[in-house]
Amino acid sequence: MNKQKKRNAGRKLFYLIAAWTALSIVLFLFLVWFWGDMKPWSRGWLQKKTQDSVEVMQPTTPSDPLSSPSARSEIIEKSDHIPSNGAALDIARITLTIIGGIGAVGYLVIKFRERASAELEESRLDQREAETKLLAAVEQLGSGSPQVRIAGVYALADVADRYQGSYRQRVVDILCGYLRTERGCREPAVEEDIKNMVVVNGSKCLHTDGPVESTVLTVLAQHLRQAREGAGEQDVVIQEVENDQLWCDCTLDLHGAVLVEHLDLRNATINSFINFSGTQFLGPATFLSSRLYQANFWNSDFHDIAIFGGVHFYSKTMFCETRFHEYVDFDRAGFEGVVNFDEAEFRCDANFSNTYFGGKSTFKEAKFNQEIKDDGRAIVLPEGVPLNPETGLPWGASWVQFAD
Repeated sequence: MNKQKKRNAGRKLFYLIAAWTALSIVLFLFLVWFWGDMKPWSRGWLQKKTQDSVEVMQPTTPSDPLSSPSARSEIIEKSDHIPSNGAALDIARITLTIIGGIGAVGYLVIKFRERASAELEESRLDQREAETKLLAAVEQLGSGSPQVRIAGVYALADVADRYQGSYRQRVVDILCGYLRTERGCREPAVEEDIKNMVVVNGSKCLHTDGPVESTVLTVLAQHLRQAREGAGEQDVVIQEVENDQLWCDCTLDLHGAVLVEHLDLRNATINSFINFSGTQFLGPATFLSSRLYQANFWNSDFHDIAIFGGVHFYSKTMFCETRFHEYVDFDRAGFEGVVNFDEAEFRCDANFSNTYFGGKSTFKEAKFNQEIKDDGRAIVLPEGVPLNPETGLPWGASWVQFAD
């Protein structure tokens, strides 16, 4: 059961009890006022009954012993302190009304306590069930069979979608942690391998965990695409999950991961921190039209094309010591905060056309490929960034002849 619905139901019952309590108090005060001839408390009852007693006890004959003024005064004085049978009946009515009201409120309070206890027990059962399913899914993810691992990925996503709350971040952490592990089969690379294939940390991949990795990346992307309106059809984002199943507020930690498959985070919305420091992107990386709050790509390698076109970076962004081995596109990208390209390497074409820099941007010791310049292929540099007239590059950047 949705926890939000449980809380709403509890609030409704609490408000009902409060309303009945207030209504009982108002009704009690009204009856006191009405039965007291619209006078404060019981003063009206006693005064009315006293007057009735006086009228009844008027002497009928001159010889009546009660006809003397002193006798009548004594009776009136006693009647002021002893309520009549009618006044006692009114008091009994009020007492029964109060008892009934208190009983009704007490009954509601008891039902409220019972319901709260039932909801607490149900919440405990849900949590126990969620933990059991989470553990089973993690065991599947550690299986030697790719098919079982793929089933484990979907089982983890189901836990996050169903139980929500903190389980969303926990599932994201587990999936990202899986991508950070050394997957597939590798062996040390020789010099010939270095020339002909991508080598990571001195080793080459004999085969990869591609199907499982692709499933993890797809599940992450589906939960990061929040519905978005746009000026054109290409800007509209279609949401694939319910609002309470989105992972946009979760932190993504993929530092040091080796991603072989295509990372497709186009149109993603990440309102938290995303960490790609030291990540190896062996396949294409697409962030087209994404919205990233704070991103760290420090010391990462893009071995295939990297698309950041239309990406909106809302806070500090780090690309220092990042190596772009293939084409990189920042067309229409927007950097609201500080962006750091210090010591970055652009080994192929780079496109910064229509890039917006709202904060400070630095390219200290950034390197651009001299061969691109010699071949006459233009590197479109960012507008609004001061350029060194001697190099035509941002201040601090230089043209370099890369060995490979």
